[in-house]
Amino acid sequence: MSIEHQESQPGTVSSGAGRIGRGIRIKGVIRGKEDLVVEGEVDGTIHLPEHHVVLDLPSRTTAEVRARNTTIRGRHRGNAEASDKLEITSEARMIGDIKAPRLVIREGASFRGAVEMEVPLPPDLDLGPAAEAAGKGASGKKRAKQAD
Repeated sequence: MSIEHQESQPGTVSSGAGRIGRGIRIKGVIRGKEDLVVEGEVDGTIHLPEHHVVLDLPSRTTAEVRARNTTIRGRHRGNAEASDKLEITSEARMIGDIKAPRLVIREGASFRGAVEMEVPLPPDLDLGPAAEAAGKGASGKKRAKQAD
């Protein structure tokens, strides 16, 4: 007898994902080494840095979420961080800050919070004088003095 483990495609949840059903309520820290689908309630922390977390309908979560990929379909209150991609679907309602290099917010989604995207910019990208002034206090002050 052999057991074969198949890696899930990026952005998808594996068929063997863990599941927190509609009738389950968890308070505390969730850690693990597999994808997770939440349909119930979680109050605390979801920490699956190498996996995909789906906060599915009708989930209600009040949690800090850290995963490789995160998909939010239910109601979520708390910050969410994804090392690869975070998606907020049209059914989702989210209050909290987001940190991810790739972000999708579908039409119809409800989101209130801040977004931080750490993406490397090409070295030859010309941001123009406005960005220089915002990023360099000395040159911004110098321009302001010249305008007087």
